[in-house]
Amino acid sequence: MDHQHTTQTPRRRKADYLALDDSLPDLANVRRPTILGVSGFSSTTLDRLIKSGKFPPGRLVSARIRVWTAGEIRRWLAAQGGD
Repeated sequence: MDHQHTTQTPRRRKADYLALDDSLPDLANVRRPTILGVSGFSSTTLDRLIKSGKFPPGRLVSARIRVWTAGEIRRWLAAQGGD
């Protein structure tokens, strides 16, 4: 019996690509779902990287919402050898 293993690529939402879209101004705010989609990190990994200083901390715009600028994420990705 021949079994084929297929892997599905997770569907990405449009928001996942916004930080890489050159039409988005560097000062545009992007939220956690965008960061997770672009970086491939889990939410826990992102929190650990922020706490250790290995990822930009962004800024809190409310008690539970953190944002980053598209520019700072582009610069971080470039420094990591990413897009």
